[in-house]
Amino acid sequence: MIIKAIRTFIDDDHVPVINASTSSYMNMGFRCKQFCISSFLIDTGKEVILVDTSFADTMKLLPEDMKFPVGIGHRIDTFKHALEKTGYTVNDVDKIVLTHFHLDHTAELQLFPNARIFICKRDYKSLKDKVPNIEQIDLTLNPFQNFAGSFKVADDVWMLPAYGHSRGHSIVIAHQTGTTTANDFYYMFAGDLTASRTALKNGEYLPLTVSKALSQESLDTVREFVKNNRTVYLLNHAKNIEQLIAEKMPLYE
Repeated sequence: MIIKAIRTFIDDDHVPVINASTSSYMNMGFRCKQFCISSFLIDTGKEVILVDTSFADTMKLLPEDMKFPVGIGHRIDTFKHALEKTGYTVNDVDKIVLTHFHLDHTAELQLFPNARIFICKRDYKSLKDKVPNIEQIDLTLNPFQNFAGSFKVADDVWMLPAYGHSRGHSIVIAHQTGTTTANDFYYMFAGDLTASRTALKNGEYLPLTVSKALSQESLDTVREFVKNNRTVYLLNHAKNIEQLIAEKMPLYE
């Protein structure tokens, strides 16, 4: 299994400046320091799968243009070129799993008219008229370890519910099997569940949430999973993604 980061925006300061107990996604007074944007590629050896895309190259990125109360880091690459730098092209991609419908995760879906694109049915209506090749996924079926449901994307790759940041926010895990314990672990692509790896350890979900209760439930489920499984925890807006992937750094040892 090959894992790659596709980085399009970078900034040194990306952590939200308030905590989840004092604000929510709908509070337009919220302000966030500028953040990085990355997507991920999983090559199973049989299929090439993306987890999210990024902002489109043609989009305006000021918060007032997006009507979205955050700051964006500066662009370092287009999504298409960043993908090509990993050794893959848009034509190589078989499937795309979306953690949720927000533009910083979906705007470049236009590049993939022939790929199968999956999103949780709770977020489906936000994209169904814009992305003709999108499929809605029911994540209430097929329990997976301590998760209430799952969807098998490919061999050793699953989509799991982690509601809260959006109504249908999801995560993806990929199981890297090995002949020894040290070579057997999970990659978890956690979307916008938390602001950082440290936040997960501290029990802090991302303040931008449509439901604090759902975010807390998702956080608790994910924390239980990563404590019971060697897991490399990866976030779209973290700034040390390449290092975490290269060093295969589990959250807990």
